[in-house]
Amino acid sequence: MSNDDLLTISGDFDQDLAESDDWLLHKVDEVIERARKEHNAYIALDNCKMLKSIIKTSGLGLAKLLYLIYHYWDEFGIEDNFEDVVYEYVGVHSHTVNRYVRVWGMHAENRVPEEYKQEILGKNIRDQIPIANALVQGYEITKEDWKNLAEAPDYNAVSQIILEDVKESPGRKSALHIFLDGMGTIWAKKGNEPKKFVGS
Repeated sequence: MSNDDLLTISGDFDQDLAESDDWLLHKVDEVIERARKEHNAYIALDNCKMLKSIIKTSGLGLAKLLYLIYHYWDEFGIEDNFEDVVYEYVGVHSHTVNRYVRVWGMHAENRVPEEYKQEILGKNIRDQIPIANALVQGYEITKEDWKNLAEAPDYNAVSQIILEDVKESPGRKSALHIFLDGMGTIWAKKGNEPKKFVGS
């Protein structure tokens, strides 16, 4: 599994999975039973491809949906606070909601330069959060920074670019950064020391 396949739709304060939400796990059992009955592993593998596709798009789908609900909140005639209603009804904490709304807001408000839109949009939702946060905080992202962000392979790289290049903060010298390269090799880097092999 690559870092692009990771999906963060929840945070530490979000509600746990309700028993009524475990329909997908039952569906998996049905798919496996059908695959076994027909002696056809591709039935299960096709479902794996489908779930992987859902993982790639569901974070952004949720971000867009939350952004649009927030954008049109006054039209719905609900007097309660948007974040409170989302937490009570959907189970997503206000911190997560705000991050997701900021991410889709970055796209809806055309804050990403045209030439990097697809690369940024194609990143995992988690990787886009530091970018959206920096924009909301009023930081200017240069064309060179956008290029580097578009090419950044994972969350750690995006966060480092935002921290060091966009916010021009040296970062904590004691911070330990873990990287996973395209070959599956794990590297660790602390401060200005050269990166060190950890494993693969």
